[in-house]
Amino acid sequence: MEIPREVADDPDPLSVFRFSAMFGESVSALVNKALTEFEVSATESATPTPGAAELIRQLKESGRSLAVVSNNSEQAVKAYLQANELTPYFDYVAGRVSSDPDLMKPNPHLVHRAMTALQADAASTALIGDSESDMTVSKTAGILALGYANRPEKLTRLHAAGASYIVKPCRSWQSDNAVAGYGWHNALP
Repeated sequence: MEIPREVADDPDPLSVFRFSAMFGESVSALVNKALTEFEVSATESATPTPGAAELIRQLKESGRSLAVVSNNSEQAVKAYLQANELTPYFDYVAGRVSSDPDLMKPNPHLVHRAMTALQADAASTALIGDSESDMTVSKTAGILALGYANRPEKLTRLHAAGASYIVKPCRSWQSDNAVAGYGWHNALP
């Protein structure tokens, strides 16, 4: 089996998982298993996003229900949360459990799993994400899309993908809308 150059050169390992589906469920199941093992081992060296833990704590302390919705394996997400002492702040984890890559974002399957588990409706739900697929799935699911631009080039991409608001790290901002050292900016034209 030859992997096309655009798949082989893509830094996102999920590209290989998506590609594997064309060879049937048994191949994608093997790739999913290997990817899950890789992701779980990567949690040991993963660096937390500066300010994220404080934001998570503030959101939870304000009475909100929180879920993680991730294309990463559910096992890896739970390992990361445990390693970073964040497990108590989340009510649900909707991660990749299927060998079917079509169920990953931007498909709303994972978002709907989380919303069902939390008994949340679209009007009261928001997704904070750092990718175009996060913004796309938010719009598809009818929920508020909050973009996190950890790099300058993401501002334009997240806006184009439909982010309602975008936050970028900026510890020096002092404003009424600053949360845990971040400032939210309306991304709508």
